Amino acid sequence: MGSYRGLDKYFFTTIDEHAMKDECLLWPYSCHPDGYGQVTFEGKQRKTHRLALEHKLGREIGEGLHALHTHTGNRNCYAMAHLKEGTNADNMVDRVLDGTSNKGTVYRERGAVNRSRKLRLKRCD
Repeated sequence: MGSYRGLDKYFFTTIDEHAMKDECLLWPYSCHPDGYGQVTFEGKQRKTHRLALEHKLGREIGEGLHALHTHTGNRNCYAMAHLKEGTNADNMVDRVLDGTSNKGTVYRERGAVNRSRKLRLKRCD
């Protein structure tokens, strides 16, 4: 998977050394505005959690699949133990369970109990 030099070498060295630990491994350098770590690898900007998962799997992430954070909800974490491959639906469920979704619960709450609600005052004459 490409040449290891500079930050690339740092990236792969740290994830290999950290592979058996269960704590978050946070990317200390450039972050994308959405909070994910990023690195230039083989001339392309790559998100660190996706690159780490590909390293763990020994292949590219499957077409239409995502790199999911298993239990941390920390977008900047790239610990291989905290990553898995999954579908978009899996990712949406994980977001709710991790508390990183702004869309209510898995079975979207409706009406006054939904925290994204817009209540209007109605005059009763």
